[in-house]
Amino acid sequence: MNEKMNEKITEAQKMFQTSMTDLLGRWTVAVEEFAKVETKAADQLRTALDECGRLAKAQLEYGLKLSADFREIALQTVKKATTTVQPPAQSV
Repeated sequence: MNEKMNEKITEAQKMFQTSMTDLLGRWTVAVEEFAKVETKAADQLRTALDECGRLAKAQLEYGLKLSADFREIALQTVKKATTTVQPPAQSV
């Protein structure tokens, strides 16, 4: 009876070892896949951040150009208004 008990224990240990080996293999594959997904996500995020930075710089430059154009138009308008309102030169 003791021998049968030892056989059962040995068989259970082998089954446990086999299942753990299988589990390790599946976990290894899963972790490798997670790493691939993480790398891809990080690359996409880097690209998105670079694009956001580029767009922010373009927006800043466009805003500065609009501001400069507005100042130029305002200055030209004031100059035109002052020359239009000036009294004619008097002859002596």
